[in-house]
Amino acid sequence: METILNEKHQVAKQIEMAFDFVQKLYQESAYLIKEIEGKLAEHEYHFMIIKPSGYGVNSRSSNSLDPTGINFWLMRKFAFAFVTENQTATQGSKTNTEITDKLKVMYFRIILNDKKIKEPKLLFGTFYEIKALKEGGWITKFENLMSQFEYLDDKLFKNTPNVDFENSDFRLKGIFKEAHLLDINSSEELVSKVINPAIKIFDGIIV
Repeated sequence: METILNEKHQVAKQIEMAFDFVQKLYQESAYLIKEIEGKLAEHEYHFMIIKPSGYGVNSRSSNSLDPTGINFWLMRKFAFAFVTENQTATQGSKTNTEITDKLKVMYFRIILNDKKIKEPKLLFGTFYEIKALKEGGWITKFENLMSQFEYLDDKLFKNTPNVDFENSDFRLKGIFKEAHLLDINSSEELVSKVINPAIKIFDGIIV
């Protein structure tokens, strides 16, 4: 009986530690995102974070009991994006970013866990030549696309550094790089390994 109780105590402790670790991982991710947001807001372009459904990240989540759905109970990947302040309008807690020929969107994707990677990474770059293909369809602004990217990410980013994607609803192009999250240990490294390269990509795309 004592052995069973000890095992029970150990399992309970492991569960507590697991959730504490995941929560800390999310907290650190939030700090990273806010630091990127702060640095980009200070840039001469005055980048603004896109808010499809309020101030937050975009992710694929699930509460389904089906085996594939359970895999999305925890956020393994999530994304956030920025545009220059003259390309979007704030409406309450959301933004409205009109899709035009001149639109460029700086996009970041944190991948904490995926069967295709050995360690967490940060994918970043710029989308351009964004176009909705159905007149009067559901895509009326860029924010409508953010959730779709969560379901299409394998197809969308399969040929990075280049993105050239089209389906029946929309098409877009992009240029992306990636950095290993565990190699970013200071604000200086964040600027040199992520923010400056992201701005360089953004500046290099002429629309």
